[in-house]
Amino acid sequence: MARCRCERSVIRRGGVDVRPASPATVDTPATFVARAVGERVLVVEDRPDVRASMARILSHHGFAVSVTSDGDGALRLLSDGTRFALMCIDGVMPGLETATVIERAKDLSPSMPVLVCSGHVQEELLRRGIATGRYAFLSKPFTAQQLLASVAQVLGLPDQTMPTPPPQS
Repeated sequence: MARCRCERSVIRRGGVDVRPASPATVDTPATFVARAVGERVLVVEDRPDVRASMARILSHHGFAVSVTSDGDGALRLLSDGTRFALMCIDGVMPGLETATVIERAKDLSPSMPVLVCSGHVQEELLRRGIATGRYAFLSKPFTAQQLLASVAQVLGLPDQTMPTPPPQS
């Protein structure tokens, strides 16, 4: 079993916390890393601190991560032909509404799963047009382990546990 140690940091701004888990050793099957390395994840998040934290967590654990601050940027990346294994998108953002971005993203990449990450209650998301239960949902604030477990579940990776970082070249 491979082992991983996560750094501890808390980002607080505007009432939302993103907390990678406290330092801990986690046993993980090596198969997760083998499947995660090279998997492209698109992170769409308007808050720079949350976006950077998500990108750092995912890239540290073997994912190739592209980030953008809004729906227009996500749609540009998708329309350029870049293929993503997953889109992690904030539930409520300025500009294009999340539901519209998801709908257009599905037209560009029909097989790409979506993970909606939001601190808003599901009733608010429903009011904004995001069908609860239609897409995977991760409530903010979340830990690094919760983010990685959600990504693993959506991608069908084994054990829904945190992967070890890929070997350094």
